[in-house]
Amino acid sequence: MEYQQETKLEMILSQINVSKIASSMRKCFGTKGPKGNDPFSFIYALIAMQVEKYKLLNT
Repeated sequence: MEYQQETKLEMILSQINVSKIASSMRKCFGTKGPKGNDPFSFIYALIAMQVEKYKLLNT
């Protein structure tokens, strides 16, 4: 088994603690919208978009 080097995104995400933000999101939006959305995934996706320079498309 070969060791795979961490990507830039993995190194950045491993250093960021988003638990306070995620907990606030659960409190604010816990009763609204579809159930089952994980705030951690949402926050990490937004960070990943900035790191990888992805743009949201306006529809």
